[in-house]
Amino acid sequence: MKRWPVLILIGGGLALTAWSFAKRRACDCELDRAAAEGDTCCWFSHEFGADEATCARIASAHETFREECDRRCAEVRVAQAAADRPPTGASETQRAALREAYSVAAAACFAAREAHARKVAGLLPPGQGERYLAYVLPRLRGHDHSHAPDASGR
Repeated sequence: MKRWPVLILIGGGLALTAWSFAKRRACDCELDRAAAEGDTCCWFSHEFGADEATCARIASAHETFREECDRRCAEVRVAQAAADRPPTGASETQRAALREAYSVAAAACFAAREAHARKVAGLLPPGQGERYLAYVLPRLRGHDHSHAPDASGR
C-alpha cells in the first residue's frame, strides 16, 4: 500500500517524458522559432519552397503594401465608427449612407489585400501560388481591420 504513491509518481514522470519526447519529434522547432520572431521568409521557404531571393521580393512587396493597407484599414475603422454611431437625429437615409460608406471601404480594403496576395502568389515557385492563395484568402476575408495583416494573413 505504501508503494502506490511512488508508483503513481514514477508513472507520471514516464508519461511526461514520453509526451515531451513525442512533442519534440512532432514539432518543427525552426518553424516555431521563426513564427515567434515574425520571420515570414522561413515560413515561405518551408511551406512554399521560396528561395532567399523570392523571400526578399515578397518582403519588399509586403513593406510597400503595408502603408496602403494601414491607410485602408484606418478608413474602414473610421467608416465603421461613423456607421455604428450616427449623428443624433440622422435620418434613415443618412444612416444607410453611413452603412454603405462602411461597406464600400471594407470592400476596397479587401480588394487591395486580395490583389497584394495575388501579387505575392505570383512571386512563388510554379504551383505554389495557388496553395498560398488557398491558405491566405480565407484568413484575409475574416480580417478585422485592426492592423495590417502579415504575409500569412494574420
